[in-house]
Amino acid sequence: MVNVVLFQAGWFVCVLGAARGWTPAPELCGPVVVALTLLLAPRAAATLAMVLACSALGLLVDGTLIRLGLVVFPAETPALLGVPFWIASLWLLFATTFDGCLRWLRGRPATAVVLGLIGSPLSYTAAERLDALTLGPDLTTLAAIGLGWGAMMPLQVGLAARIVGADRGPAS
Repeated sequence: MVNVVLFQAGWFVCVLGAARGWTPAPELCGPVVVALTLLLAPRAAATLAMVLACSALGLLVDGTLIRLGLVVFPAETPALLGVPFWIASLWLLFATTFDGCLRWLRGRPATAVVLGLIGSPLSYTAAERLDALTLGPDLTTLAAIGLGWGAMMPLQVGLAARIVGADRGPAS
């Protein structure tokens, strides 16, 4: 429960903060939630490795979407290699869910694919409506986002299980 609340609140801090220029809140949100997660984690080193690995996969997909021009950020958005800092922060935040509120996806790769296919276009569309980013003009953009995430989600779920351990109890 704590993880889902932290993620949802953090998503709004990152997206609204980026849209409204609330620097440094969006950039710091992910690292702060990761720090809290590590304080509560039974195996902090494994949890940190999982968060970094899952975030790297996410940044790879988002970086590709950005380079293809399917997702565009305002010119003044602070970024590294084209990826805004707040997006990196959001990926750290999201990665905590793979051993938290999304742990139930372990052993359910088809469900992870469907969640990525459907959830990601909804999340990006919401971020666009909040003025944090601009999406390409047609459905190809949403299809590319969904396909990228649909492919990535089961990889992240499996990676989290392998790094942190599949034998953990119910999500927090």
